[in-house]
Amino acid sequence: INAEYGGEQYLNARLVTRMHFGEHIVWEQLSAARLTSTARRMLTEREGYLEKMRAAVETVKQDPGAGREMLRYHTDMLIRNHGAEHLINRILMQQSPISVLNLDIMLLSFIIILVAVWGIVRGCCMCLRFSSNKLRRKEKAE
Repeated sequence: INAEYGGEQYLNARLVTRMHFGEHIVWEQLSAARLTSTARRMLTEREGYLEKMRAAVETVKQDPGAGREMLRYHTDMLIRNHGAEHLINRILMQQSPISVLNLDIMLLSFIIILVAVWGIVRGCCMCLRFSSNKLRRKEKAE
């Protein structure tokens, strides 16, 4: 039974239900009664769920990229590297927080917007000054 809470759990829970490996309950609808009824229904349909899971396991076993050979490979890699550190993307880890959070792009965008707003305000001020000067000259002429 999957009680989806957030993130990718929504998709994972739906996948488990779609493949008939289990059931899911939306977090907002989770209650003792709902959990109990879902568990009872799953226990009565237990053989159906087990059959689907066994078929999925057999599919994975028959996959040439899975099974014991892949398990040995990954186990050897974990032992040889003393953990899963070799899976970390070193380039991303060495980037500065400014680059990771795209702060450099945000700063550039902010500067461009600031210059654009300044240009608009300056243009409006110049138009107002021109029109007020024109009005003053017209009043002096009269």
